[in-house]
Amino acid sequence: MSAYGLLMRDFPAGIALLGLVAALAATISTTSNAHMGITSTLARDIYQRFIRPNATPEAVLQTSRILTLLSGIVIWLLCFYPGGPYFLLGVSCAMLGPTAFVFLLGHRWTYITSAGAFWSTLVGAVAMLVYEILKLTGVPVGSVHTVIIGTVITLPTVLGVSFFTQQKPDGTLAGDQSHTVALSPDQQRLLRLIRTGYTTMVELSDFMALHAVGCHRLITELERIGLIQRWGSRGLDFFTFALTAKGDAHLSQFPNSPAGFVTQDADSRTVLEQLKHEAKNLQTLSTTTGMAPSMLSVVVNRLDQLGYVSGSGIWQRTITLSEKGRVLVSP
Repeated sequence: MSAYGLLMRDFPAGIALLGLVAALAATISTTSNAHMGITSTLARDIYQRFIRPNATPEAVLQTSRILTLLSGIVIWLLCFYPGGPYFLLGVSCAMLGPTAFVFLLGHRWTYITSAGAFWSTLVGAVAMLVYEILKLTGVPVGSVHTVIIGTVITLPTVLGVSFFTQQKPDGTLAGDQSHTVALSPDQQRLLRLIRTGYTTMVELSDFMALHAVGCHRLITELERIGLIQRWGSRGLDFFTFALTAKGDAHLSQFPNSPAGFVTQDADSRTVLEQLKHEAKNLQTLSTTTGMAPSMLSVVVNRLDQLGYVSGSGIWQRTITLSEKGRVLVSP
């Protein structure tokens, strides 16, 4: 607010307007990510996981749109809370502090378990909310900063729960690598996706329209029987996967199993063929290809990273073939 007042008071109107627009753009870009995070968590990890496990991608998308509207209304109403949005922003940022410690520990130390991270974050958040409510209602609870309260509760909880939920590695299935392992259709599909270049947890989850827990379960099962492996034990590499020799040998036993390069899979080829004659927006592409929006988004982003397509537009993202893409689809 001080910056806005300074711009309006001491700068020419044109510069002040530019500064206000830049500040507004920065605010929207930051808060929209948080808004989408809330919506995706509600739609994928609560609605799809607990309420309608067999929901179609179209149903999940429709629910996501409704939740985006409803959560936006709730957020707007919260702005009228005593102290305004700045007080709420301060409390929410303070609550992120202990969570950041958990994230940092999990990023650098493989001892932390998912149960430890979940319960420590939940218990710490509840404790900080209770502490703030007590202060607002005038209960004498001292003047300790909220972050200190959350940290004192969160860190011992994550260490304690992780200690009692630590799983012993059960190894992988040994034996002949040509041995055929009985896999479910979802496991087979996930293996093929990794082989064709969709290697991160986000890509696999969106492509298969799975909630995070379901995708993690498939990954863990394939990892335990030795068909896939992680790139590393820390950071992004922990959520990036590759086939092992055993996994590659398993897929090689089946016909029509693409290998090596992402554009060899049928979905990527379909998207490239649709863009051969004209640029299309994502909604049109979803209709003409018959792909679910989440799946189409993964395919288009991968093709964009590889340099075969490019995107543009403000209100709608329009996808165009690059010169490299035209060479690929030309007869």
